Amino acid sequence: MKKSIYKFIISCIKIILTFGVTFITAIIASDNKNFVYDFLSQHGYSDPKIQMAVLSGLIVATIAIVQQILSLLNKMLLWIIKRYFKRLKVDINFKVNNRSKETINFKPIGGEYEEVQVDIELKITPAGKMSAYILKLFGLQIEIFFNPQIIDVTLLNDQEWLNEKAGTIINNNQEICIGVLENFRLGGLSMKPYIMTESIVILPKRIKRDTAYIDFKLTSVIGNRISRTLCDSNMKELYIECEGGK
Repeated sequence: MKKSIYKFIISCIKIILTFGVTFITAIIASDNKNFVYDFLSQHGYSDPKIQMAVLSGLIVATIAIVQQILSLLNKMLLWIIKRYFKRLKVDINFKVNNRSKETINFKPIGGEYEEVQVDIELKITPAGKMSAYILKLFGLQIEIFFNPQIIDVTLLNDQEWLNEKAGTIINNNQEICIGVLENFRLGGLSMKPYIMTESIVILPKRIKRDTAYIDFKLTSVIGNRISRTLCDSNMKELYIECEGGK
């Protein structure tokens, strides 16, 4: 839909410019003393038919040149947008003991579950510099949700998140907020991906057959519209299955 609207706007601009050039040349042609006729007459071409033919050729050439200039400007604009506003990409991966996991199964041992450490690995691929600047300015973050009625989730370094300026915090014991670009320095030339990891500890609250999910979304301090516009993500939820006791 966006591409169709963009093409429609470009076509309208071309039509307007073509009309403008044609209108101006028509005014010039209506004046028998215009500079084109004067130039031709001075060089021995006073025949009205020849003068009209030359003027028509100039009109066609002018329109063609204007269209080529507009096409060049369009390509330059697209290049600038692609270079400076290219979408940043965030991939998320859950790992247990350095192995990627999409499911964690809890089995009671001796009447209780054992806690599991999960490493949340974020692979951030920078792209357009303006995109990165805007996302950093508005605090791009990943909100990771879980059901606090079924599982307890804490950060491995639980003292660090007590700091109000920490890059990762737990809100209301039901979501984890990770600042994606907190430590990203703007102005560098490298656009290579970089990886950041946050470790959490998951423990079911009671011995009971149950299931839960850890889900997430990209957002910012002013909502998720900017993050959806300037950022791509490749994320899969983490499925948690709890086996009941016998």
